[in-house]
Amino acid sequence: MQSIPVFDTIEGLTVFRDDDDYAHFFYLPRTLRVAKGSDGKPMFTFLKYQLPVERETEDDKGGGYLVFTTQLVEDGDFLETKVKPKLADRMRAERPNDPQLPPPKLTAIDFVTGEVRLRLSPGSCEVNGRRSDTSLYDYELATYDAADRFRHEDSAGFVRLWGLGIETWSARQASKRSGS
Repeated sequence: MQSIPVFDTIEGLTVFRDDDDYAHFFYLPRTLRVAKGSDGKPMFTFLKYQLPVERETEDDKGGGYLVFTTQLVEDGDFLETKVKPKLADRMRAERPNDPQLPPPKLTAIDFVTGEVRLRLSPGSCEVNGRRSDTSLYDYELATYDAADRFRHEDSAGFVRLWGLGIETWSARQASKRSGS
């Protein structure tokens, strides 16, 4: 299982270490591309429609739906020639007396599934909605409605606890100014 704190950032690539396996690392792929099917063709569908109405100009052409599957990927050569050697150096620095140091193993963080709806217009692309059955986002925890799961009575204690440091600092600053 990956450890939450970032272990390193190597030439813009974020790397996490495994909690159990010292030599196992996970990375966040940075490049988004259209996925390819088993036939090698892009997984891409465009359903074009035209409205059966008179148009004001010839440029007003109608619309359609664009559906495609994407993947987050990283260049394999970059991983082998840049990332793995730097991880191996870090491992050797952490355990200089270990003669059995294994080579680093890299695994992309697995992003499961989800959908994003986009509105494409000439010169713009806007997110129109998103959905994922595996998302950590929960509307009931992210809102402050009466019917949500957030316990409103906890907020006063949370604010007091997190404000304690600044309150203590402020009191000390005030006592320094008053000469006590």
